[in-house]
Amino acid sequence: MVAILCKKVWQWMDIEKTHSSLVHRIQVLEQHASQRTTPSGLHIKNVKAKGQNAETLQARFDEIIREALLELLDATIDSLHSEVTDCKAAIAECHGDIDGMIAKWQYKLLSSCPDIT
Repeated sequence: MVAILCKKVWQWMDIEKTHSSLVHRIQVLEQHASQRTTPSGLHIKNVKAKGQNAETLQARFDEIIREALLELLDATIDSLHSEVTDCKAAIAECHGDIDGMIAKWQYKLLSSCPDIT
């Protein structure tokens, strides 16, 4: 039972680290979203316009790419929020498992040694 408890505690710690990392990533991305900038890792390859109205067309292409980057940023933030929700559920489950194991140990200890308080 000790090995199982240790495994659950390590699992809980890993999920807590993941949760913390996700929250930090969300904060950084939300800061970019509020400033209407995109992080360096989020790129869409530029499209070069050709033809008679290349400058006008290039400006429109750049605007479309900019809007798409902001939409990708919003989608990424939404996805990370979903992952945070999943982590919170997993953390609650780990806490329940750990508390359940401790309660079993207490019950076994008290039933085997009734004079312990």
